[in-house]
Formats: sequence, C-alpha cells, structure tokens
Amino acid sequence: MIQFLKHNEINKSNWDEAINCSSNGLIYAYSWYLDIVCPGWDALIEDDYSSVMPLPRNRKYGFDYLFPPFFVQQLGVFSKSDNTEKKVQQFLKSIPAEFRYVEMNLNTENHFNGSGEFTLKENLTHHLVIDGTHDELRNNYSENVLRNIKKAEKNDLNIGTAYDYKSLIGLFRKNRGKKIDTLKDAEYKMFESLCSTVSIRKQMDMLSVYMGKELCAGMIVFKSNNFLIMIFSALNDAGKKCGAMHFAIDYYLKLATDKYQGYTFDFEGSNQPALARFYKSFGSVEKRYFQIKRNNLPKPLKWMKR
Repeated sequence: MIQFLKHNEINKSNWDEAINCSSNGLIYAYSWYLDIVCPGWDALIEDDYSSVMPLPRNRKYGFDYLFPPFFVQQLGVFSKSDNTEKKVQQFLKSIPAEFRYVEMNLNTENHFNGSGEFTLKENLTHHLVIDGTHDELRNNYSENVLRNIKKAEKNDLNIGTAYDYKSLIGLFRKNRGKKIDTLKDAEYKMFESLCSTVSIRKQMDMLSVYMGKELCAGMIVFKSNNFLIMIFSALNDAGKKCGAMHFAIDYYLKLATDKYQGYTFDFEGSNQPALARFYKSFGSVEKRYFQIKRNNLPKPLKWMKR
C-alpha cells in the first residue's frame, strides 16, 4: 500500500536506507539533499520503505504544488525491487489532489507512457560508463575533442583540485550565469550549501583549470550510488578558446578510470542540441527521462501555467 506522508512523518533513516538500496538510487533523493533544495518536502511511501517517491512541495497564491527544485535533475520512484511502469503509475495516481499543480521529473529507470491525467515531455541526459583504461575511453572521443585537448595542452593549462567552489560559482556568474534569469542570489547560496554538505560527506570531486594564474574553467562532480554526476561547470571566453572544458572532462575521466571503475559518468544534460553534441563527442549515450505535468488549477491560473 502506498501512503502519503507529511515531512515530519518521514523516518529519514529508513528513507536514506531505501535510496541507498534502490536499484536506481541517486544523490538527489537522499533526505539531507532534499532538505537543502526543498525544505519541508513530503513523500509517497510503499510498505516499509520498499519503494519511495519524494514530493518537493511549495505554496503560491493559496495553492499547494509540486515542482522540480534547482540542482535536482531527476526524482520520481525509487525502489529496492523493481521500477515497472505499473509501479510508476500507481505512485503517480497516489499523488494527493491537494497538489493542484504538479510538475516533476522522473528518473531514467521510471518507465511511463503517460495517461490522460498527466502530460509528458521527454528530456535527455548523457551517460558514459567508466570501463577500461583511459586510452580505451579516448578511442571513443570525436576528432574535435582530441584536437581541443591538444590545443589545451599547448596552452600549458594546469589543474587544481582544491574545493574552492565559491570561485568556480563566481566564474559561472560572470559568464553563462548572466544569461540565466532564474538563478538569483538565493539559488547560488543554496548551491554553496549543497557543495559544503556534499564535500563534508566526501561525495564531491572538483577540478579547476588555470591559464597561468587565471581561473578559466572548472567542474563539480557529486558521487553516489555508482554515479558520477557533473552537477556544475563553468567556463570563460579564454577557456573556450583554448579547449579548457574538453581538457577538464578528459582529465577527470582519466582519474575516474583509476578510482571509479564500473561507475557511470552523467553529464547531466542536455536537450540543447549543441550541448548534446558536446557530451556525445566524449562517447556518451543518450538516456531519456520524463517530465510529467498535471494542471488542476482554476481557469485563470491554469491558463498562465500552460
């Protein structure tokens, strides 16, 4: 039986054990992670935490709704036993009617063909299994990636591994972040809190790329459940010109062949064709996951959220 539990009713120890033992567990779904990105989240729980589904909630204009939090690509149903389409449907049908608007991302292992109640949108991420040597991984790189790595090496780029995530966040804000209106001070502070917590838990890797003393690129990876998720990256114009991001990813994948054999490197995106091509150029494969929506808002608000 699937039960709806309010936040204060959730046994977080049992919850985290469920995510840890799930065949499709992801770092986004642990209680401590959800507490940062969506304080007060609720949940659907089957039996004795054999299958669970987090419900990131909020309230606006007097209505409760579910939403995809920042820095959380996928949630959905996590199960110790199976993730059949029937199970996913049962969980979705169990979402309480009090949530007048539902927008959620399922995970790549949640199979769902949609129903009249939910609209469905396909999203893409890209996975690369760490299997074999670094040279074997490089055999699947595109010629463009290999050219950019050589260009970076000629520019004498160097790598730093200190966890100076605030400098990397600053680099992002000065460059690509200027074009992203949805990321405000509150979201950047939230991400800093995430990085602090994940690093304390020893589940974070970070690379910074320098041209001389200038920070020009970098990436942050969260580690959990045999997944290496590139949660964040930053790049400036100088880094673009010298292939710094190609250099950083290749350097990390070399480290991963030594430390994380059998893990899956998740590029965490993207639907954007240019980024998708970039991720595929490292030999990654497309993985799809679904965004679901249910809109039971009153007509004026329903029209605004279409």
